Amino acid sequence: MYGSNEYGFMSLQASKDWIKLQYHTADKSWQFGETFNSTTVGGSTRHFHPPASMAPSTLTALCGLSAAALAWPLANAHQVVLLPEPQWTTDSKEIKFNPLAFLENQGFKTQEDFKAWRTQNGYKTLRDFMEHAKYNVTEGADFSCGWTNPKGTPQPIPAGGIMRSTGYTHDGPCEVWVADTRVYQGDNCHESLPRKEYPIDYSPCKGTCVLYWYWLGVRFLKNSYSWQVYKECIPLISNSTTK
Repeated sequence: MYGSNEYGFMSLQASKDWIKLQYHTADKSWQFGETFNSTTVGGSTRHFHPPASMAPSTLTALCGLSAAALAWPLANAHQVVLLPEPQWTTDSKEIKFNPLAFLENQGFKTQEDFKAWRTQNGYKTLRDFMEHAKYNVTEGADFSCGWTNPKGTPQPIPAGGIMRSTGYTHDGPCEVWVADTRVYQGDNCHESLPRKEYPIDYSPCKGTCVLYWYWLGVRFLKNSYSWQVYKECIPLISNSTTK
């Protein structure tokens, strides 16, 4: 493994070829780049060569992966809820992690400040936007709940009233609703929820209910802002002894 903080890249060997992973410092995520021999930084081309101590034969033992196997870091640059556990309608890890929609490709005039845009366009909450804006989600996914089943097996409310996800890896607003009550709201959950586990108020759940999770990932890609849609609906069952 060979990397440079200055240029923000890391390269792994796959078979006899070098595969470059581009690190985006703004949103702390990795993406595949071109082959290893060069990269463009700040308008100029930089060439990188691993030191002799990091020869391909050494790296083969450390990173003897096919290019397809390297897809795991990409998927995990996005996010899913872990607790309470969603009832998934797909077994594909890649599909679970991927955004349901990229709104910059669907006619939205995307910008960095989503809250200002939302207010100007008459949406009261992120949920209001997610449920009523006109856009298409990935084929096969449910518009309201993505790849989760709100009518699946109700999950117990977690002890201590916690919620856990894989982490807000990009900027952007998020909301959590329990039934029709908003129990968490953040304009940039990448900053307001730095940990993967955080408490929420489950008290609005009486008997059985559904937890609704929304996140709009905001990323600056290819000289414009990308708005990436994430939604999950998780059936719950309350327990009078849960605090």
